[in-house]
Amino acid sequence: MTTASDRTACAQDPQSAGAALRTHRLLGPLAPALTPWLLSRRWFPHDDGCGHDLRPVACSVLHEEDGLALVHAIVEDRQAAGRSRRWQLLVGVSRVPPQAADAQVFGRAEQGAWHGWSLYDATADPRLMTALVRRTLQPRGGEPRLTMAEDFGDDALDGLAPRALLADQSNTNVVFGDRFMFKLIRSPQEGVQPETEILSALTRLPGPNTPRLAGWLHTADGGARPTVLGVLTEFLPNDGDAWRLALTQADRFTLHARSLGVAVATLHTRLAEALGSSPATAGQIRDQTAAMGERLRAALAEVPELAPYESRLTALHKDYGRCAGAAAGDVQRIHGDLHLGQILHTPDGWRFIDFEGEPARPLAERARPEHPLRDVAGMFRSFDYAAAQVLASGPPADAARARTWCAVNQREFARGYTAAGGIDPGLHPVAMRAFEADKAVYEALYEARHRPEWLPIPLAAIERALSGS
Repeated sequence: MTTASDRTACAQDPQSAGAALRTHRLLGPLAPALTPWLLSRRWFPHDDGCGHDLRPVACSVLHEEDGLALVHAIVEDRQAAGRSRRWQLLVGVSRVPPQAADAQVFGRAEQGAWHGWSLYDATADPRLMTALVRRTLQPRGGEPRLTMAEDFGDDALDGLAPRALLADQSNTNVVFGDRFMFKLIRSPQEGVQPETEILSALTRLPGPNTPRLAGWLHTADGGARPTVLGVLTEFLPNDGDAWRLALTQADRFTLHARSLGVAVATLHTRLAEALGSSPATAGQIRDQTAAMGERLRAALAEVPELAPYESRLTALHKDYGRCAGAAAGDVQRIHGDLHLGQILHTPDGWRFIDFEGEPARPLAERARPEHPLRDVAGMFRSFDYAAAQVLASGPPADAARARTWCAVNQREFARGYTAAGGIDPGLHPVAMRAFEADKAVYEALYEARHRPEWLPIPLAAIERALSGS
């Protein structure tokens, strides 16, 4: 399991990772500072505190003028056990300290034409984000391309000031003039990107409850399938997401919970209309149970606290396979990573964002049709987290109150979901227990890596799912 000391040790010894970067013509002068910075990013998970074998995949200078440059790079991190992932970087290189207030310098270039220049994350610099749009709309050979959707012209972002959202997330978001949101995908994968596919399909339906897809940044067309590097959507004015409302309006959140259930059921109906649904096959059910087992084994390798639950979780997976085989229902495209933070409260009602699915899962797995109750289970887990955050930090009485709050809001959500045409979660207790436990295993791995003090939350959820409480 990665610890803070692991990260610090690795950051202080850049020779322990990134040797291949140091020999690269363009990235070499940046590598001594770039590697420890990368290892400190939350969006760059690594299993033992160091990137084993960082190698450049693609690199280009998208802008260079008046002592300021924008470097775009994709690097591959080959970790232990044969795993590898690719990471996307946008690096600002400036002769003088950057003007943008949020552009924090993480080092300086060594040698080369930029020797001594400041290095920083370019997403925090409005000048470089403007330059990125201009260049990728008319790229040179091999450079990334920004393709605008048919309802949006190439001039849609002209004159719009960009600003980065500083939340520490799996990707990086930049807002253009409160009209568009650009998501830079930090770990891009080759193939059809779920968010562009889903938003493109939903945009064509009336009554949208999602932002419209405005464009996407992708690798240059060629023999291989393009890789989506970023997604551009409409920016939705809002007064916060459902997570914030749960924290600030906990005592009166019940009505919100019911309306959220209605909204999720409506989303599932629209997804089925746009992308189809079909009865689950025996093969799909086997794939689902196998994926649960694979995720459990991967988590066990890093989270020893899961070991006491292994045999019972495996039995629950088998129970799900048997129950699903008897009455599986339809499968369809779902959100895939649904929680309170993915739902915005807007003047027009609830709106759903971030359809890429769980970023750590392979694209092909994220694009599979799934049971809609997976999203419901994700919402149930989010209510549990909200209860723990707001109510369970005090004496035992507060912990009991938190469990009551969570149960009440889960019940109201389920009522709204069922009333709006969704599947009644109460009629599928084994599936719900399996989906909630599977999500909690994912959460346990995340918390062990990033917030160890929160690890008891998913562990307690696993125990409840296994005991049927």
